[in-house]
Amino acid sequence: MLEWLDSLKKVMDRGTSPKSPEAFEILIQLTEMATKHVEDQAELANQLGKAQESMKSEVADFQFPTLLTLEEEAFLEKVGKEMESQYNQEIKDNG
Repeated sequence: MLEWLDSLKKVMDRGTSPKSPEAFEILIQLTEMATKHVEDQAELANQLGKAQESMKSEVADFQFPTLLTLEEEAFLEKVGKEMESQYNQEIKDNG
């Protein structure tokens, strides 16, 4: 995790675009670490979706503790949106 965090900081320090393969790799590594020991990833995604929906009605100020700065979280969110956008475009182009 510390190596991953160091990689994230270096990518951000260099001003790497959230659209870059290097940024995508950072997010992929995080996802792999988070799901490494999960047997049923579809069920995990389902449960996370339910949790997000229920948290919308909860206090909006609550945040889980994190090692990431707000800037790092924002960068990862942009990377995720870019990955999703490219994926959707590929589906559209190949569909």
